[in-house]
Amino acid sequence: MTRYTLSEFYNIRRSMKKRLTVYMIALGLILAAALIAGLFFFNQLKSPQEELCTSLSFRMEAFEADMKSMWRNVSVMGVHLSEDMSAIVQRQTSKLSALDGSADAMERLEEAMLEPLCQYVRQACAQNCSAERTGRRGTPRRRGRC
Repeated sequence: MTRYTLSEFYNIRRSMKKRLTVYMIALGLILAAALIAGLFFFNQLKSPQEELCTSLSFRMEAFEADMKSMWRNVSVMGVHLSEDMSAIVQRQTSKLSALDGSADAMERLEEAMLEPLCQYVRQACAQNCSAERTGRRGTPRRRGRC
């Protein structure tokens, strides 16, 4: 057997420390590269700007769909309201000239038209409230007569 001197033993020990340090650094670099590659391949390595653009474009699409739906509902509601009001006017008076100068006839017509109009307003408010409950913001409403 060969006997090591103290200086040789110190050199071997120092050489092993250097090797261990190099191996540990290499292992750390390999693990970091594997982590970055895994994140890249699973599409998790994104910039905040890309995530923000994706999120905002999704929200804009949802907002556009909601606006189209609301406009469709409002236009349908306007058509129905117009038809109902026309039917009430035709029921209350045979001719519009009968309303000329008659305050009582005008008041009766207004009273007959008020309740259906209030129902349409309540329906529109209910749709707006349901939109607010689902996370979409609406404008604050004031309490009116209806």
